[in-house]
Amino acid sequence: MSDVKFRLPPNDGPVLSVVDMHTGGEPLRIVLSGAPVPEGRTLLEKRRWVRENMDWVRRVLMLEPRGHRAMYGALLVPSEEAEAQLGVLFMHNAGYSTMCGHAVIALGRFALDYGLVEPQGPETPLTIHCPCGLVRAFVSSSGGRSGRVRFHSVPAFTLCTGTETVYGDYKAVIVEVSGQAHYTGAASFTLESDDPLKDGFLLK
Repeated sequence: MSDVKFRLPPNDGPVLSVVDMHTGGEPLRIVLSGAPVPEGRTLLEKRRWVRENMDWVRRVLMLEPRGHRAMYGALLVPSEEAEAQLGVLFMHNAGYSTMCGHAVIALGRFALDYGLVEPQGPETPLTIHCPCGLVRAFVSSSGGRSGRVRFHSVPAFTLCTGTETVYGDYKAVIVEVSGQAHYTGAASFTLESDDPLKDGFLLK
């Protein structure tokens, strides 16, 4: 098949070129070409512009039939931060996120394997400008191939402490919330008569 010349079937839309990677099974679809260059001076301005003017790229690549519920995407964009070697916008089936650990790991290997950065000894530092801020990855390599990746994300912070509320028969729930990306959901609790936490509990 090496001598067969392939061509794209007839189409009337843009042609997007992507690379699919995964981190322990968690997928990442990196846009190589075909998407418009986002407008905006800062990364966050570009993110807003993409959401308002270019969401078709996310829908085409993240949703079925080309994507699926767990698909994650990365759109490489220029960064205004001088120390950043990559700028990236993250997308998924429901919208856009500020940070993604498994995507950073995949992007670290992608940057070395595709020649965006040159290896620097056994471990190459890589600064990625994400919507949450500058994330510093460290990519190991040997024999011209990337390997393990570790990274330092942006500092976490405490959003609030000592907040009291009422949930059903519970008198109070004391909450401490930390981090820059918060995920919430619903939970059901069963109250036992001898439960020592029936008057409230600490959630960290």
